[in-house]
Amino acid sequence: SEKADETELRRVARRGKWSDEETVALMRRRAAGEIFLSVGNGIGRTKKSCANRFFTLTDPRYARPTGRKAATHDRSIVWRHVTAHALQRLGGRGTSAQIFEEVEKVPNLLGARERELAFGHTYQRWQININYTLSRAPEFEKTDEKVLGKRQAVHVWAFRADLHEPDEFWPDGKPRAFAKPESAKAVKK
Repeated sequence: SEKADETELRRVARRGKWSDEETVALMRRRAAGEIFLSVGNGIGRTKKSCANRFFTLTDPRYARPTGRKAATHDRSIVWRHVTAHALQRLGGRGTSAQIFEEVEKVPNLLGARERELAFGHTYQRWQININYTLSRAPEFEKTDEKVLGKRQAVHVWAFRADLHEPDEFWPDGKPRAFAKPESAKAVKK
């Protein structure tokens, strides 16, 4: 049954960052009209993970601006510094909640805009930025170590100083996934 398939898939599924190959496979199979459950079975990810990855890359709400606008928008380098400093102050290891606490201590960093709840989220913008940076920048490594959090066990992140080159967030340019899809541009009535 589909339910049993899903439970089994959850048990064996890979976790953590998506590789480029997986992402390409997901996009190709979705374009061919496959459902997330079967895509997940094919590439060894949960249905939910496939859906999240797919919509992160295709939904205009997640799309990052490109070109001239992106330059003024690109706070990723700032957040990368902030996250790195917080983790270093924690001794190089910490959960995202601990990182948040450290970041909140930095004076004049979080303005009203940063503290807004982002569209459809329970997290504030700055927290989303930090979670995003943790999962994207190479110097932040998700370890297998877990700590009991408020509701569930949470992973400990480790800081790898050898991979920290904060000035260039994307060494070979931003991944295509973050370019704004043509269809997402606002159509002027």
